[in-house]
Formats: sequence, C-alpha cells, structure tokens
Amino acid sequence: MLTVRNAENYLKHQMKNTKDVKQVWVEFKRFAQMPIEDEDDVEVLFQCGLKEDTFFCLEFVRQFTVYEGDEYSHMEQLHCEFTFEPMEELQDLQATEWYFETEEGIEEYFDNIESLEEFKATLNYTPLQLKIYQEEI
Repeated sequence: MLTVRNAENYLKHQMKNTKDVKQVWVEFKRFAQMPIEDEDDVEVLFQCGLKEDTFFCLEFVRQFTVYEGDEYSHMEQLHCEFTFEPMEELQDLQATEWYFETEEGIEEYFDNIESLEEFKATLNYTPLQLKIYQEEI
C-alpha cells in the first residue's frame, strides 16, 4: 500500500517524464483514487491561474493529513504543477475546486473538472514545464 512518504516517488515514476496535460491528468485521476496508508479522506484539488502575475499555472493536488499515532501531526500536498508561457488566451482563467467541498463522488468530481473551460483551454497548449513535488503545509 502507498504511504504519504513514498507517494511522490510513485507518482513521478508513473509520469515517465511526460508533460502532456491529458496524460498526466489520466495518471493523476488513477493516483487520486488509490488508498494511502492511514488516510481518512481523499482530498483532491484542481486549481489554475496566474502565478506571480506572469506565468499561467495549472495544478492537480492531492492533500494528505498525517498523524503520529492517533494525534494530528501536519498536512502535506503532492502537486502536479504545469507552467505555461504568458498568453492572452489563459491570462483571465482562474479556478479552485476542492473535491471535499462537493457532495458528489470522485468520478463526478473529475467529470466536472474536465467540463471546466479553465481545464479545457489548457489542453490546446504545451506547458513549459511540469513539476511534481510534495511539501508540508
């Protein structure tokens, strides 16, 4: 079973050095549904918008609540972060969609994300980079 500690390496291995948004999304959806040791709830985030008022960023995030024994310790987020060149077509797009804020199942949440203009617009462009990283928040 996956753990919070090995989640980042697992996801990086699954991506196989691609930066194709569609391919990463497919792998991220699969990863988001995988059980993680000691995880209570699945916490997934889709967000996009301008970063530093310059580059457009698109992120798929899985958040983990970490416990030491029965006590809350901290939270960590595992990011798939795409950076795109500044371009007029993307500059006004912005979205933040948490799965835990919906009443629907995870598949319906994914369908909703795929129907967003903010998601669909990025499929027409090649990102400058994809960074996969995990951080304590």
